Amino acid sequence: MRLYHFIDQRYGIDNSEKRRLKLSRIKDLNDPFELLSMDLSENGHKEEFEALKLKISEDLGILCFSQCWRNPVQWSHYAENHKGVCLGFEMKQEDAFKVEYIEKRYNKEFTKKLLEGDLDSGSLEINNWIKSKLSLEIRTRV
Repeated sequence: MRLYHFIDQRYGIDNSEKRRLKLSRIKDLNDPFELLSMDLSENGHKEEFEALKLKISEDLGILCFSQCWRNPVQWSHYAENHKGVCLGFEMKQEDAFKVEYIEKRYNKEFTKKLLEGDLDSGSLEINNWIKSKLSLEIRTRV
């Protein structure tokens, strides 16, 4: 399958020459709703979540791709306001996952387990949480 990565021109040329791509750290992502698909209404959970996000950032990075190179919003946000480049890659389906937009936050029980470290890092629950994002309708009500 063909996937596309949008990037500023200066980095796109450099990355092509060096045959590498930079991973984005979780803490540096431009979407403030990234990983924020859980219920943080309990006292102290917001602070605990921010600490968890920093901890995850030490070990994990994200490399984002799109299935379409013609999206003007992608060009605007990720490719230097339409002045950057879009790199195409052939990837195996199993090497990528699609973001799942969800209509409801994960419940308080999941949040508590996550913040207390009671979930295995490779578990299905963790993998589903990492690839989930709140739908736009839910974001606007926050």
